[in-house]
Amino acid sequence: KQNISASVYTAAYFKNVDTGFAGSGYGSLLGTVNGGSNWTFTGTCTCFITGICFSDDQHGIFGGTAGVYRTVDGGASWFESTNIPYFVPNRIAAFQDSVFVAIYGASFYRSSDYGTIWSKDTVNSYSNYSLSGLSFSDEQHGFTISGDGHLFTTSDLGISWSFLAATGISNVSTLLFIDTLTGYLVAGQYYIYKTNNGGLTWTFDYVAPSLISALDADQHSVFAVGQNGMFLRKGLSTGIRPPLFDTMYKVYPNPATDEIFLSGIDRATDIAVYNFCGMCVQKSTVQPGGSIDISLLPDGIYGAVIITAAQQQWVLFAKQ
Repeated sequence: KQNISASVYTAAYFKNVDTGFAGSGYGSLLGTVNGGSNWTFTGTCTCFITGICFSDDQHGIFGGTAGVYRTVDGGASWFESTNIPYFVPNRIAAFQDSVFVAIYGASFYRSSDYGTIWSKDTVNSYSNYSLSGLSFSDEQHGFTISGDGHLFTTSDLGISWSFLAATGISNVSTLLFIDTLTGYLVAGQYYIYKTNNGGLTWTFDYVAPSLISALDADQHSVFAVGQNGMFLRKGLSTGIRPPLFDTMYKVYPNPATDEIFLSGIDRATDIAVYNFCGMCVQKSTVQPGGSIDISLLPDGIYGAVIITAAQQQWVLFAKQ
């Protein structure tokens, strides 16, 4: 343990077990190359730093209430970005292929050039509440939620968003999706709610003994950390869960009413459709360019399993 400063550090990111960064409420950015044993100043800004992330070893961003700074040399040097969003704590994410995403106010921000220029999409037009949670279950499928519980989803890495559900939960501060079915949110800073059907419905799961500041997960557990050194862990069930959604196949239109098409199908392929209870509700064989009739399915979110000789892959679609 090293006392790196008297400042309060409000953001952190580790690229691997050795290399990481920490940002403070006073705009100081520190870096370590030995797992946190030693820290050195690597950058500064005039804002309260609320987020740090990297899309690869060389390209990263950090920012806060007054600006976004980016690096192209692994954090050795930083310079200010343009057309910037204003970050809120822990609400930024990075992906391969140069994509960074963030939320602020009612809007979602997306950059496809390593944070140089950002586009803005006003997501929450349902209320005056700001977006307070952002979580991606894979490199395409994500969720964001407003403080009064309006949940939105994307299946194209934030290029477009659609309204998913009014959860009826207020004072939402944190959102985490393990996959496209299983998610958690924190309301009132103490109360954890869970969904098993992709956010359509939520049930109360746990009340924490101290204020929760963040949720995280690995393949086995969900973690909550908060005030007074609180560290909570919940093991994930071992039930069947769809794997991460493969980007080889795309479903369109999405949402759909009567039929869907799948791009990437080059031969007669077996398709099985599952509801969010894990029940197979439809099976069919699709030819290239052919459609799947979903007109008799109830409205809701479904997973289509593309069954090939090598493996099974999933895509998500909505019937409405």
